[in-house]
Amino acid sequence: MKISKIKNIIISFLVVCFIFIGFFCFNNIDKVSSQELLVPQGSVNRIVGNDLILLLLQLKVIKLNTEIFDNKIFQNLKDFSFEIQPRSIGRQNPFSAIFGASSSSE
Repeated sequence: MKISKIKNIIISFLVVCFIFIGFFCFNNIDKVSSQELLVPQGSVNRIVGNDLILLLLQLKVIKLNTEIFDNKIFQNLKDFSFEIQPRSIGRQNPFSAIFGASSSSE
């Protein structure tokens, strides 16, 4: 009887410890103060604008090698494309009801 009582006390102590450890582990994940969530007005636009400027500057640095266009093999390539013939346009709204058709939602 004494062993089972000690066993129950140890098990209940371990369960309580696991509950506290779990609570503190999951409660402190990504804990962010409210000051960190506030973003000064206009700073997001500046960040996006800076990214865009950096991308544009990277595009300016790109140098293309145009020697391929002077190559005989490139100049001898044949264009096999064809002009797409104009077609008649269908209904303005393909999802509108067709005249004489009954509505299925009734």
